[in-house]
Amino acid sequence: MQAGIAVAAAAALLVPFPARAEQSSFPCYVTPNVTISVGSSATGVLEYVTVKPGSLVNAGQVVARLESSFEEAEVDVAKAKAEMAAPLAKAEIQTAFSERKVNRAQELSKTSAIGRHELDEAETEQHLARTAQREALEYNHLSEVELKRARTAVDLRTVRSPIDGVVVDVLLFPGELVKQAPIMTIAQLDPLRVQLVVPAATMHRLRTGMAADVRLDWHESRTHQAKVVLINPVLEPATRTVVLHLELPNPGHQIPPWLSCAATFSP
Repeated sequence: MQAGIAVAAAAALLVPFPARAEQSSFPCYVTPNVTISVGSSATGVLEYVTVKPGSLVNAGQVVARLESSFEEAEVDVAKAKAEMAAPLAKAEIQTAFSERKVNRAQELSKTSAIGRHELDEAETEQHLARTAQREALEYNHLSEVELKRARTAVDLRTVRSPIDGVVVDVLLFPGELVKQAPIMTIAQLDPLRVQLVVPAATMHRLRTGMAADVRLDWHESRTHQAKVVLINPVLEPATRTVVLHLELPNPGHQIPPWLSCAATFSP
């Protein structure tokens, strides 16, 4: 199908130009503004697809999901770890106790009621308690990071549309393995893109933002307003032509892509 489209596009764009260099009407071809093969960076079994060919989708909309029971269980485990308060509470109690013990030992050492060894032992216990408290805080932070990672792994198994558009084709179905292959194709049809080639001799009269009247090769006889969004500065040496891209508004998707057309530039 893609090969046929490419041949048709080439045929439409290679219609011979009239000999006059000042011509301002050129054959053109209408295509989707963007066509994207949508897949997943994760590998797994496809659980469900929420759309079908012809469905309208919005950017960010969920269109498919991979089976993710294991990843969801990982989220539960990480969440439980992140919510554990006992280790930090225990470390805080031990730190407070060790500080009181050191204070008592320091007072007693002034009266020689205890030896230097006992004071040193109390101070060491204080250092160990403070280290345990820092370790508990670091564990809490690590648990929060692991929870974020687990949730990201689940989110990666949810496939969302990157653009507003229309589903062109669904390539995989529930139960099939997703592995470095697109699940569906989505095309952006508003705006549409109009492609044409023009003789290099006309480049001096064309500029980005310039308006053009586009007449479609179908049942409509009226023209549509488009504007130039790209003028390829690279000249094709064999034909001495350059490629132009026009942007054609298409609210409501009234105009289908893959139509031949003619673009006319006002003098």
